[in-house]
Amino acid sequence: MPAVKDTPETTADRPIASVRLELLVAVIFSIFYFCDILLRASEKFFWYDELVTVYFARLPDFHTLWAALGNGIDFNPPSFYLLTRASNLLFGEGTIATRLPEIVGFWIFALCLYRFVNRRAGVLAGSIAMLLPMVTGAYFYASEARPHAVVLGFCGLALVFWQMASESAPYRHGALAGFAAALFGAFLMHCYAILLVTPFALVELVRSLRSKRIEWRAWIALAVPIALALPVYGALLRSFRKLQTATTFAQVALPGWSQAGHFYMALLEPCLIVFLAALVLFALDLSKSDSMLSGAAIRRDIGLAVAFLFLPAWGVVLGKVVHGPFFNRYFLSAVAGITIVIGAGAAWRGRHSWTARALLGILVAALLLSFSRLAIARLEGRGEPLKEPSSGLMLDTTPGQPLAMHPLLASDRSALPVAVIHPFEYLYLAHYAPAVRSRLYYVAASADDYDYAAFPRFFHCCARISNDPVLLSQFVREHQEYLVYGFAHDPSRIAALAAPGSCVESIVFRGEHFLAKMIRR
Repeated sequence: MPAVKDTPETTADRPIASVRLELLVAVIFSIFYFCDILLRASEKFFWYDELVTVYFARLPDFHTLWAALGNGIDFNPPSFYLLTRASNLLFGEGTIATRLPEIVGFWIFALCLYRFVNRRAGVLAGSIAMLLPMVTGAYFYASEARPHAVVLGFCGLALVFWQMASESAPYRHGALAGFAAALFGAFLMHCYAILLVTPFALVELVRSLRSKRIEWRAWIALAVPIALALPVYGALLRSFRKLQTATTFAQVALPGWSQAGHFYMALLEPCLIVFLAALVLFALDLSKSDSMLSGAAIRRDIGLAVAFLFLPAWGVVLGKVVHGPFFNRYFLSAVAGITIVIGAGAAWRGRHSWTARALLGILVAALLLSFSRLAIARLEGRGEPLKEPSSGLMLDTTPGQPLAMHPLLASDRSALPVAVIHPFEYLYLAHYAPAVRSRLYYVAASADDYDYAAFPRFFHCCARISNDPVLLSQFVREHQEYLVYGFAHDPSRIAALAAPGSCVESIVFRGEHFLAKMIRR
């Protein structure tokens, strides 16, 4: 990373009024962010993936945690669960406390984007970059007890330290150390976070080719975190491979190039109007004047942002190499590229251009409208309609009513065993419905079903919260009468359950689910 001459946009000797304005903007954002995200987190009950986090975080020591990860139940590095456990020990286990690392991680990410863009393009552009992630699909994961928002936080820190190291500052060596530490922190949260290296490496490679000089300190800062994380990754990959050979998990979310396109659609769909408005404003702006943003520093930052946009493509490559899955949430750091480009682009004709003012106004209006709807729903005792992006599962958000979306099962007064035919619903009900817990069974069609293999291991290492899963043929043999509970949009499951020797005596549909009473012939 070559030293560049500071410009008025990058110098630390700014007027006191400017510094105060930047701090004021950050404080106002932080107040709004925590009001919004804490409200969202408090009303959203844990779903399948988060419940795995909850139970892993309860494990008493590192040895037990590492043994559980070796069983192939989950594949995140142990540091993530230790971080969640620390949050629970400090604040208690709950919908906010358990998600606090993610809540703070997303906040850090937004502030780092603000600093990164503001450094070159001003407060308005920085504010746009700071707010934009809150209207994208990435915001869902700010209140998700999984490592993705924590990775975003470390990504934001890496961006800031990289920018500091690229400037002629007296603390360059410290900035490179902070950069390496931020990358290492991200790597210890999620295995796919290793892809964060690619944008920085590409920009550094271009710099080396242009200058015909290798900046060894920058490459060392990239290489050391990888070397330190690889032993952990190797052990997790071995347990993942064992699971792949024993179950059908290898067929889940196979990486493909079309999925990269799906990633951008999922990321931008919630903010499509804002994104289109930005494109229109930019088109009008670009047609009038040359850019007022110039210099090696801003070009390098924009180049890094563009490189971040290609993270999903590198995710496809990595998935094919290690035969791993492709889930959109693994590559959320690409949102940094979008926000930096749009934020800096808003200052194309100047820091106080009408484009930047208009786009910032649109973002503020969108966020205030979203928060208002959320607050009104909470005051009226309603939950927000919320869908988990990767599975399409509707989540329970009605305040104080974790079974609000399960009235059929909550109102059932029989003593019959219940065959739950979807693993996500099974784990959720086993956690939130203690009254029927002893009657719940996860019924699998074949022995190579991933959850059929994983649940006994999960119960053994974490907590026995219900009955062991059972194969369909065995379950039918053991019960003369039983109930089947599943999604109403998938009635074909009923026919499959009836095929081995049972028939449907009655069936009731309500909301998202059905409850069928089965009798063995």
